[in-house]
Amino acid sequence: MKKLTFILALALVLCLGASAFAADISVVLNGQAIDTRDADGNPVAPFAENGTTYVPVRAIATALNLDIEWDGETGTVFIGGRGETQPELGDKINIYINGTKFIPRDADGDEVAPIAMDGTTYLPVRAIAQAFGKKVDWDGAASSVLINDASTVDTEKTYKIVAQGTQSAVTPDHSGSGSGLSAVTFTGAPGQIWRFEPVEGQDGFYFIINAESGCAMDVNGQSRKPGATILQYNKGDGDNQKFMLVQQADGSYKIYSKNSMLLFENSAGVIRQAADRDSSVQNWIIEEAAAAAQREYAPAYKKIVVKGSDTALTYSADANALGSSAYTGADTQKWLFEATAEGYYAVNTKSGGKSIDVANNSTAEGDPLITYTSSTDNNQRWILEKQDGDGYKLRSLHSDLYMAVAADGGAVQTAAGTVFEIVDAD
Repeated sequence: MKKLTFILALALVLCLGASAFAADISVVLNGQAIDTRDADGNPVAPFAENGTTYVPVRAIATALNLDIEWDGETGTVFIGGRGETQPELGDKINIYINGTKFIPRDADGDEVAPIAMDGTTYLPVRAIAQAFGKKVDWDGAASSVLINDASTVDTEKTYKIVAQGTQSAVTPDHSGSGSGLSAVTFTGAPGQIWRFEPVEGQDGFYFIINAESGCAMDVNGQSRKPGATILQYNKGDGDNQKFMLVQQADGSYKIYSKNSMLLFENSAGVIRQAADRDSSVQNWIIEEAAAAAQREYAPAYKKIVVKGSDTALTYSADANALGSSAYTGADTQKWLFEATAEGYYAVNTKSGGKSIDVANNSTAEGDPLITYTSSTDNNQRWILEKQDGDGYKLRSLHSDLYMAVAADGGAVQTAAGTVFEIVDAD
């Protein structure tokens, strides 16, 4: 908690301007107003500049009982003790939290440099939540910054995470690293069971670990943009695998990414991150649950159907040919979408270890698509582009052309592409 206070103040100074002090802004911590003063007891007021609110660090730190040390020689603020840290020298203020350098960032992911003015350091409010696992809100009517503790869960237990008002639980599309997450009817399958592992030295944040795979929930490609998918991936230490829980009055939870401070959302059955829009699709019921060992967990295979028809992408089981035919539910019409760490997808066959591939690494319009032995090459990486209304286009990372079904039924790449419906296979 000490870390959180310090960062908030630092951001406030950064965007300071003459117009910022026009309105009185108060800071309320867990329901109690904070008297924001500097080390000499002089008032230091929060301010707003260009839509961003800034708060003095020391005042917040004092309210949170944080240890703060200023090293004037290196221009460094230490929060929670400096240990053996040797700060970097430069022309901007450094921030270290429990011996680790902290880089505050704005909503676009750009670094926000701390600023000191008249002996006081400020930082944007948003950085508090990022750094210390606090829930930060703005009360416009009262001109108040509201800072509250994040919620906690019992880390010795396992849980299901269910979309509010449904029986659909967060479920990996398959059991491996890189699997996307969907909202699927809860059966007690091991892949639907999760545990919360505290992030060491970062109060309020958790790794959310799958009981079956041991993988951690992960914001695809470390994105800070709304719409990015949430997947499971081998556990690391990136902020895109750290999440904060905030319980609502009705008992449901909102789940925030530390990396983006965006929320989990049930987007038509796909788990994505999105800006807060006060919708039930962003509310989750987190309830204790244990895996039903006797339940077999099956991957969520998809069919790729030309929108408005029953024509589905179909591969040859004994060759590399890829075309289309009326959907029958055959295994050769079932596909597994595997999200990569870079934010793209491999589209894999149900059997045979193959993926949809741009033949011969072509970049020419009209050239064929095939299935080929799965690899990490760009000609097997696809970008899903949501279309207005419904459906997707799939764009090749290699050629920048789109997947399409030709007049003769063959699969090719074109500039226009075909709009597909990607839904669960029967």
